[in-house]
Amino acid sequence: MTLRECTTVFTIGDATRPSQEPPGAAALHLHKTIPVLFEEQAARTPDAVAVVFEGAELTYRELNERANRLAHYLRGLGAGPGARIGICVERSLQMVVGVLGILKAGCAYVPLDRNYPQERITYMVEDSEAEILLVEEKLAEKVGASPARLVVFEREREKIEHQSKENCASQTTPDHLAYVIYTSGSTGRPKGVCICHRNAVRLVCNTNYADLGADQVFLQFVSVSFDVAAFEIWAPLLNGARLIVFPAYTPSAEELGEWILSHPITTLWLTSGLFHQLMEMDNGRYFRHLRQLLAGGDALSLRAVQKFLQLYPDCRLINGYGPTENGTFSTCGELREMSADASTVPIGRAIANSTAFVLDREVQPVPLGEI
Repeated sequence: MTLRECTTVFTIGDATRPSQEPPGAAALHLHKTIPVLFEEQAARTPDAVAVVFEGAELTYRELNERANRLAHYLRGLGAGPGARIGICVERSLQMVVGVLGILKAGCAYVPLDRNYPQERITYMVEDSEAEILLVEEKLAEKVGASPARLVVFEREREKIEHQSKENCASQTTPDHLAYVIYTSGSTGRPKGVCICHRNAVRLVCNTNYADLGADQVFLQFVSVSFDVAAFEIWAPLLNGARLIVFPAYTPSAEELGEWILSHPITTLWLTSGLFHQLMEMDNGRYFRHLRQLLAGGDALSLRAVQKFLQLYPDCRLINGYGPTENGTFSTCGELREMSADASTVPIGRAIANSTAFVLDREVQPVPLGEI
């Protein structure tokens, strides 16, 4: 039997199933929502810097209060548990406030990439049944005509700022929807993948594939409409770390490498393609401050991995694999040594609170040693 004849199936965030270590703490977090975990973190470290963008920064207290004001404003518009709210903004502090505020209101966010054609954005808004659209003034035309209520941040700023800064009372549960991410649609019409709070929390709290502690500094670089954005945003903010948001433009690989070098980033995620590009031109400069680099989205090049391990022996290199439908990462594996006769790069094991099953064509478990 070959690997091509097999199917890998994952279960996510089920605290009743056997999980990878650590079982106790991770399972406990699965019974809390993203807003609750963030509010607990903000109460523990109110004055710690939460997010930075182009020299401006928000502490955990400030981010919590700004998101609360937006949440109360959305509640005033009638938004409640289960409602889907589209958000179309560039990378910024407002983007982070926006997605957190939507969740605090008990709703789910539907990220809309400004670079998508208007036809695709219209389809996503209609298909997700978004009730409200949060947009920046300069992007208002991108969302086109829609039955959803349009809220332009700049026009509503004064009303939002006059809302209460206190946490919203919420009846949201871990099984409520947190966000909807749309697939590329390369094999047909894009489909919305619905991720609940439990699944998102399982990705970033008390996990076993990387150090997500408060001493880390993360980079938010991918579009918020890409599934890895959930890792980039919630891994730092639910663990007391710092999030640096990349400026709102698309850099060349060389520009990105130099930017990373000039900022105190310790934890970074890159697509396989971008990782390969950077390793082609890198001579040991770009990642010298990193403690851990996660890469994935496609098969990693053995040559690029071997070069990275040689140039950066003190930096953890982690291969992350998982479809959008499974909440970003399903398996992860730290790459320490790659033998000269290796032909592939392993994808590791199921992360905490996930279980992986390899099945054959008849959807039956494949015995050990069969592939």
